[in-house]
Amino acid sequence: MITITEQVADQLFEHARQAAPNECCGVLAGKDSGHKTQITSRYSATNIAETTEREYHIDPEELIGIINRIEQTSQSVVGFYHSHPTGPSSPSETDHQQAAWVDHLYVIVSLDPERIAGWIWTGKTFDKVEIQAMA
Repeated sequence: MITITEQVADQLFEHARQAAPNECCGVLAGKDSGHKTQITSRYSATNIAETTEREYHIDPEELIGIINRIEQTSQSVVGFYHSHPTGPSSPSETDHQQAAWVDHLYVIVSLDPERIAGWIWTGKTFDKVEIQAMA
């Protein structure tokens, strides 16, 4: 089971709206006990892709800095997020080509229609997972 706080879900939508028509991106943090993942915070990142309206890329140095900040808390990196401003909420071919963190959550924030979809990268493909909002 994967849960996300309503506050973090709202922050994801707000980040996506602010970045539109470009894709936004960032890191998701929380607790992962194997059978249950809780997303309790998000860390926005700068999208440095060449075509930010169709793809995202987090600068490696910025990513290391975010991971270090997360490690200083009682949380861990549980995944990543990015937006698809005009939909869909499924991974694109570019998402497949650039996915690197096996067994981590990849969340896509779609604005048309507004929805959050979760995917686990297996190393070969994305498996859809349900994400439940919690107070």
